[in-house]
Amino acid sequence: MNTTINTNMLEKNCNHTILKTICKIVIASLLIALSAQFVVPIGLIPVTMQNFCVIALAYILGPNLAVAAVLAYIAEGAAGLPVFSAASSGMARLLGPSAGFIWGFVLLAYLAGHLSQLKYRLNFAYVFFTSSMILIVHYGSGLMVLSQYLGLNQAFNVGLKPFIVGDLLKIIFLAIALPMYKNTKTELLD
Repeated sequence: MNTTINTNMLEKNCNHTILKTICKIVIASLLIALSAQFVVPIGLIPVTMQNFCVIALAYILGPNLAVAAVLAYIAEGAAGLPVFSAASSGMARLLGPSAGFIWGFVLLAYLAGHLSQLKYRLNFAYVFFTSSMILIVHYGSGLMVLSQYLGLNQAFNVGLKPFIVGDLLKIIFLAIALPMYKNTKTELLD
């Protein structure tokens, strides 16, 4: 009888943990979708808050949940939900000129999540440096696809140069905010 009670309690806790994990993934994917709606249309590739959001979520949730959230976001867009920038959706976005940036969010989430779990002290310099390096990788994935449509020179002019200052400001904000969050460690997403 005592074994049955313990098994039932374990099963209940397991179901609660699974539900909590699913909720974290769904909420995170919706936050990414919301961040895509902050759009500054400067050309073929718009300025959004997605990279900022993905890095922040990855530092908070870790690599597994962050990657799952990005994949859920991509699946939502592929299914026709208006989650991509400027409330767009569909496979054309996942296969077109900006596809490398969208799919690059998976790598962005994994790298930021993994780096957040290393034993280094999470401070301004660490977050600034790692986020900068991660964004360089993200730029690479985006430019790789964009250059197939525009050529390498034009891809740099359209997919990199207009974003440097804004992304630098986003990284500075992350480098200030994330150490404060990690030091207070609220229960919001835990």
